[in-house]
This record gives sequence, C-alpha cells and structure tokens, in this order.
Amino acid sequence: MTQEQRTDFLIRCLLEERNEYQGIPLPSGLAEKERLLRGLMNVRPPRPMRISCVCRTLTLGSVSPSVV
Repeated sequence: MTQEQRTDFLIRCLLEERNEYQGIPLPSGLAEKERLLRGLMNVRPPRPMRISCVCRTLTLGSVSPSVV
C-alpha cells in the first residue's frame, strides 16, 4: 500500500465518522490530501477509531499489530 493509498483510506474513515463531512470531495493531489487529512485530525476529538477502520488498516498492512 502506498502513502497516497493510506492517506485516502484514513481520509475516508474520518469522513465517515461525521454526517456533516459527507459532501467533502477527496482531492486529487497528494499534498491536498495530506492537508485535508491533517485538518480532519486537528478537528477530531481524541477518541479511539472505529474498530472497522482499525481492522481494515491492519489487513491492508499499513500498521503493524504492535502499534495498535
């Protein structure tokens, strides 16, 4: 999985968490995607991610089990 694919995946997970984010489009460039990801993480309160996102991340190989 590439950095851009991981970024896309995390953006989608964060956008799915809040109904008001439903209309936000996924940018085409990596720099814009990273900016959106950072913004979404900055406004998200600290709490565990949904288990479905964590499990998909582990399955895709972007995070080692020792980190989670």
